[in-house]
Amino acid sequence: MANINLSSNSTEYVSHEYLSAKNGLIFSIVVLISMSILYGGLIYWKSNLNNKIFIATENYNVKYEDLKNGLNIEVTDLQNRIFMTKTLIAQDKATLSVLEDIEKKMVPEVYLSSYISNNESKTIELEGVATNYSNLAKQILSFKSSDNFTNVDIGNIAILEDGSVSFAMDIKFK
Repeated sequence: MANINLSSNSTEYVSHEYLSAKNGLIFSIVVLISMSILYGGLIYWKSNLNNKIFIATENYNVKYEDLKNGLNIEVTDLQNRIFMTKTLIAQDKATLSVLEDIEKKMVPEVYLSSYISNNESKTIELEGVATNYSNLAKQILSFKSSDNFTNVDIGNIAILEDGSVSFAMDIKFK
């Protein structure tokens, strides 16, 4: 049979191992380049994110200082008072319950004008006005008959110009 091969070059035999190594090397280089690009992108993204966080923090601090020092100082003052009130309410649960008990034991025509609470000695100093001595006596009896109060002491009693009675008393609570 006649040779019908038109190629003038001789062909060399390429082994299977050589092709595998060559393809593996190309694949490794592609993976290395991809990982490098990905790593660089992550570094850029982190840097960009840190810059945005820094800018946002600076904007927040500027706005907060404007609120604190500017025309809106009443807003932050109100917020500070709310935080302080929440803290005081959490600490003075006993005082609030005592004030509720005092409110329940109040006699008609007796009005309180001030109170001072002392948690250390567990006393409340009350000042008020009664329309007459009889109502003041009923008020004292009402406080003394309560199970929540251990001692009721009367302080100053004075008659006002309109005939009403001004009084001060200390109530010791449990």
